[in-house]
Amino acid sequence: MPHMPHMPLMPPSLLHPCTSASLPQLLLPMPKRRKKSWSSDPILDQRPVAALDLHRYAASEVEPAVCNFIQTWSKRASGSVVHVVTGKGRGSSGAPVLKPRVRQILETRLHASVKEWTRDLDDGGYLVLLA
Repeated sequence: MPHMPHMPLMPPSLLHPCTSASLPQLLLPMPKRRKKSWSSDPILDQRPVAALDLHRYAASEVEPAVCNFIQTWSKRASGSVVHVVTGKGRGSSGAPVLKPRVRQILETRLHASVKEWTRDLDDGGYLVLLA
């Protein structure tokens, strides 16, 4: 049998499901798979070229961050899709704050840089088709 370099054992929860406990545990964790889209919406079917995650942003920081992100990527990759992650609003006391604010920004301030937008599949943000 060839010499195997020493590798730390991985906890069973991180192993590939086909790994037997009796085999050497040299497999890496399974990669996350992208959810398949069963939608007829072409925006949902495109892979985003960039993402802006607004978790932990204060409401006052959202507008400049989103505007800068959309305008920059509109110049870099016109016709592409970007993902603006707002979260579902569970961390807000009361009603969600970021999601409606981003929607308002997309509808008003960024209408020249945005061709179209839709909610993402998880309803935790927006997929934006850049002009």
